[in-house]
Amino acid sequence: RSLEAGTFGEFLTNAVTNSGAAKANLWLWIFGVLGIGLGGVLLSRLGDRNSLATKTARFSFTVGAGAGIVFYPMLLGVIEELAPRHVAGEDVETTAKAIAYIGTTADWIATVVILGLGVATLAYAGRNSWVPRWLYRWSWLAAVAGVVSMVGTITNARSTISVIILPVAMTWLIAAGIVA
Repeated sequence: RSLEAGTFGEFLTNAVTNSGAAKANLWLWIFGVLGIGLGGVLLSRLGDRNSLATKTARFSFTVGAGAGIVFYPMLLGVIEELAPRHVAGEDVETTAKAIAYIGTTADWIATVVILGLGVATLAYAGRNSWVPRWLYRWSWLAAVAGVVSMVGTITNARSTISVIILPVAMTWLIAAGIVA
C-alpha cells in the first residue's frame, strides 16, 4: 500500500520499528509458497499426468514457488538493510522503493501464475477424475480473479483489486486438498 499511496518513507521507518514481525511475515510467505507449490504439483499427479493442462499446472506451481524464494528475500533485504539506513538518515529511499516495486510486482505475477493459471489448469486436468463439477467451476473464478489481479498489478491497484485472487484461489486449494 505504501508504494501506491506514496508513503514509502513511512513504511521504511515502521519496518525498523516492527522488523521482527515484517521479517517473520516474509519468512512465512517463503515457506508458504513452497508448500503451495509442492501441494499443487502433488495434486497434479491425480489427473491425467501427461496432458497439457497437467504440465501447465506443474509449471505454474513450480515456477511460482521458485520465484518466491527469489523475490521474498529481496524484500527481506529492504527490511534488513535499507530500512535501518533510511532511519539513520541515509538517502536510500529511492533504491528501497525500486527493489520493493520489483519484488512486489514479481510477487503478484507469481501469485497469478500459481493461483490463477495453476488452479485453473489443475482443475481442468482433473475434471474427469478427481475434481467434481462444483470445484471445476470454482477454478474458473480463480482464473478470472487472476486476470483481475493482473489488471490491478498493471494499474497499480494491488491493495484493492489484485487481492481478490487470494480468498478465491486459496480457499479453492484448501477445498481441493480436502476433496483429494
